[in-house]
Amino acid sequence: MPDGANRGSFAQAYSCPAMVDAKAHIIVAAETTQAPLGKRQLVPMTEMTIENLGLWPEDILSDARHFSEAQIRDVEQRGIEVDCLPEAGNAAEREARPRGRPPEVETFAHRVRRRVRRKKSRKHYGPRKSIVEPVFTQIKHGRGLRPFLTRGLQKVRGGGG
Repeated sequence: MPDGANRGSFAQAYSCPAMVDAKAHIIVAAETTQAPLGKRQLVPMTEMTIENLGLWPEDILSDARHFSEAQIRDVEQRGIEVDCLPEAGNAAEREARPRGRPPEVETFAHRVRRRVRRKKSRKHYGPRKSIVEPVFTQIKHGRGLRPFLTRGLQKVRGGGG
């Protein structure tokens, strides 16, 4: 993966996206990938969740790292509502966004941001961090599982080799 600290260099690293059940606080789908960001992971993780549970999620709460118009549209076409804020942007950009009726011409990102900012949606989206972050904290800090002890994507995924 690209090394964020050293431009132009790469690190032996993996991304581990996961879907967590909001009520039970358990991982219902997880993957290990070499993709630097989760922008292409929403559809595969949704499909894995459906396969693992045999159920369709009613909605998905996701953070800005996973914002992708194509991925969100794909999942929403399946009847699953996705609440995922686009990148926060700078303060001037946030202040420039008007409240009230949506403008006639509005980008997908602005429409999603407007939907998530509604009072009802904020109440629903707000607890996202308290759903997924404790699961990763328990894995990393509670159990001390920070680095992978094998090398290579196949071995890290548990496939041997």
